[in-house]
Amino acid sequence: MCLLCCVGLWWHGRFLQARWLNVPVAPKASTASAMFLGDDQLAYRSFALMLQNLGDMGGRTTPLKDYDLDHLADWFRLMNKLDAHSDYIPYLAAFYFGSVPEQYAGEKLRPIVAYLHDIGLSAEGQKWRWLAHAVHLARFQLHDMDYAYEMATELADLSKKILIKICRLGHCKCLGLF
Repeated sequence: MCLLCCVGLWWHGRFLQARWLNVPVAPKASTASAMFLGDDQLAYRSFALMLQNLGDMGGRTTPLKDYDLDHLADWFRLMNKLDAHSDYIPYLAAFYFGSVPEQYAGEKLRPIVAYLHDIGLSAEGQKWRWLAHAVHLARFQLHDMDYAYEMATELADLSKKILIKICRLGHCKCLGLF
């Protein structure tokens, strides 16, 4: 009897396979933290691993052009709320998800560029490099010269602010600036 049940179950499910349902909707920051009992770092690392392996399931891989980049940018923003110091998620956004082939990118890549722009304006550490990467993506992937110029201007203003901050700290002479 047990063998008959097993064969019947196999017979009905033999053609079922995992399907790509695209990028899931990102939860709120409080929900994400609660899912891991308030441990933001565990939530960050678990979600980062999930994002890194997104689309690789059931023995198949999904091309980047098929991803919903709007939902993905929401995940990136959530991850930034969980850990604003880390550069892993901006790195993943810029160098992995930002590498959608040019013929498929178009306006679809704009949420990734907007995320990198927001992160690049952060005063935290060396985040300006993500703004520089956003300028590159806007110029060469989006072909939006005005948007790239606007971000490049912000990057230039940001570099002036960084130099002023360094000089106020008294590090100008050791850096050879003055």
